[in-house]
Amino acid sequence: VPSNMLLKTVTQTALALLAGVCMHHLVDLPSSRRRKVLGAGLISAFIFFELQVLPAPLPRGNVGPEQILAFFLTGSAFLSLTRLIYFTVAGWDHHSTRSLKPRLVSFLLLYFTAPIAVRDLRPTKTAWFRYTHELDQPLWRALLKALLLWVVLLGVAQRRLELDQSLLLFSLAGNIIFYLLLSGIEDLFSAILEPLLHVQMWPSFDKPWLSVSFRDFWSYRWHSPYADANVVVVRKLLNPYLPKPIPAALVYLFSGLCHVGFVFVTTGEVFGTMLAFFGLAFLSVLCDPLLAACSGHVPARFRTGIRRAVVLVVLCLSSQLFWHGLWQHRFLQGLAATCGAY
Repeated sequence: VPSNMLLKTVTQTALALLAGVCMHHLVDLPSSRRRKVLGAGLISAFIFFELQVLPAPLPRGNVGPEQILAFFLTGSAFLSLTRLIYFTVAGWDHHSTRSLKPRLVSFLLLYFTAPIAVRDLRPTKTAWFRYTHELDQPLWRALLKALLLWVVLLGVAQRRLELDQSLLLFSLAGNIIFYLLLSGIEDLFSAILEPLLHVQMWPSFDKPWLSVSFRDFWSYRWHSPYADANVVVVRKLLNPYLPKPIPAALVYLFSGLCHVGFVFVTTGEVFGTMLAFFGLAFLSVLCDPLLAACSGHVPARFRTGIRRAVVLVVLCLSSQLFWHGLWQHRFLQGLAATCGAY
């Protein structure tokens, strides 16, 4: 690892921890307006210093170990930034009471170190009950996902998967790799932090391939705590009496802009196809009633399977919009080569 990347990593970690310490105190402010003003100042300062720290954009078609490390370093910066935005807009977790607020060290570990999502310490949403039987033995799940991830990356590194010629194949491989990577890291952090902090972590992924509708996929099965956080941020900033499609559209727009911004900082390019992917995701959710109506004519024993197949096929095909820019940069090939080098 180049020495300048080590310096940037240490600086990035220090910035995230400092921002977390400040936010831990800001969420206790009795005045919502004062919290938002000071939070906006903290966000601005965080962005300013991050721009001095973040690495140069990835070169197109020439992604190496340093660029892969830079990609994940940028990702950690955006994770911290989304946390700052969430706590500035919403204050302390709206699902929990102030008496449940963790101490400073626990707060930093849960919200600024664990790389997946804002989590509730006492969830009250019905989605929680989907996971109550999924919390056992996360370490074994993490090890299994690590093994599967190694197999897929090995296939990419040895060119058994020819990703250069097929955007669809690249997209499918990217979907699998990032599902295994993100959910596997989450399981590993759960295995460490649950017994250490005496909390139950809310899994972000719940067998997304079993989704029976597009809303089921985006709201409950794929990075669901991130989706919840985005919903809170958008709805806190809007008139609560707006028609439901408007806040929903803005949630997908907000999520799309976060992803596009992250990739812009990483590559130096704005990928309109990625934003189009989130627009298509919103439109697909609006089509859920049509999917339910069409499947109503199918025999009951086949209905669920057909709906799952339709959702999975549409998502896999549309994911090409998300991955198009990274395909041009040969990102997965660089990731596989980096893992092979180490």
